[in-house]
Amino acid sequence: MSSSDPRAAGRRFLVILFAGLTLMLGGVITATALVDPTGLLVGAGWSPGLCVPGIKDPGSSAFTDARIRLYQPREIFVGSSRVMRGFDPDSLAGPGSQTAMNLGFSGATMADVDVIVRNAVANAPVERVWIGLDFGAFVTTERNRHPATTTIRLASGRNEALAMGLLSPQAQQATLKVLLHPASCQVPPVDARGFANPAAAPLARIDPAILPNPTLRARMRAPWHRTPTDRKNLYAGELARFTRLMAELKRRNIAVILFVGPTHPAYDSLVAEAGLTRFRVRWRADVARIAREQGAVLVPADRSDFLATLPGLPANCDATPADCAFYDATHFRPFVGTAIIREGRRRSGSPTDPR
Repeated sequence: MSSSDPRAAGRRFLVILFAGLTLMLGGVITATALVDPTGLLVGAGWSPGLCVPGIKDPGSSAFTDARIRLYQPREIFVGSSRVMRGFDPDSLAGPGSQTAMNLGFSGATMADVDVIVRNAVANAPVERVWIGLDFGAFVTTERNRHPATTTIRLASGRNEALAMGLLSPQAQQATLKVLLHPASCQVPPVDARGFANPAAAPLARIDPAILPNPTLRARMRAPWHRTPTDRKNLYAGELARFTRLMAELKRRNIAVILFVGPTHPAYDSLVAEAGLTRFRVRWRADVARIAREQGAVLVPADRSDFLATLPGLPANCDATPADCAFYDATHFRPFVGTAIIREGRRRSGSPTDPR
């Protein structure tokens, strides 16, 4: 055997390895094109592939910038998964519904809301901002866990959407999730504009709210555990961040509707167990004060009588409003979101269009 044989064998190995990786990458890209887990490809003009159009993996904000630049919304909803799950397309009946986007995502903190809103008003003709305020976002130990980022930035929003939706690692990872959990292929949790898909949780079936067991209750309380000094400093910093954001939106003459979402009694008991009930009352007063000072509309959907006076409860809701209105201890159903939108429009003097 000649001395060149090992080198030749090595080259053959590299060629085979490269060819294999190329085929694998091509397969992943092809699968991403067919699945479109982000909803960006169809939104940018591609024909639907194997799956129903929509966002199959809504838990990440990695595509938020691309969606904003693609759809150019005039009205946005921002907040945690309570916002993402609490509003569906039917909530937005009216001429302005096609220019609205839901940018809520799981675990959003006040820092996330700040980044997303500022990016949206800088990259789209936003006229109205709805912000779902969560007490936990002002006292949690976790900050900016899901920053809104765009890994591929192009001059055209449509081209950027195509690139992000097909070539980004996040899109390809989301494709693998869909392949492992194919139910989201036919019933995406949210539509391309981020609103809850009614088919994913039809009102024809109202199940009792799923309440946390002791282990989950402890896990939900854990981010709130702070020393009094640390909590005071954290709260002051998040409140200042919120105030600056409100002032910036006021300066830009952008309408703001704030809402404090209703909470299930199980969540209220968690706050009490953490010793934060009085702190929550203070937060609620601070939010109302800032709303007045900055000229924002505030919808007090957390009032004790809000759920009891909801118009149009589902016909199959034969339990208490709290049992019908919530999926679990924190997430309210879209018919509650419809009531929040109705009240926000009434208080802002704009029953349909953003402005």
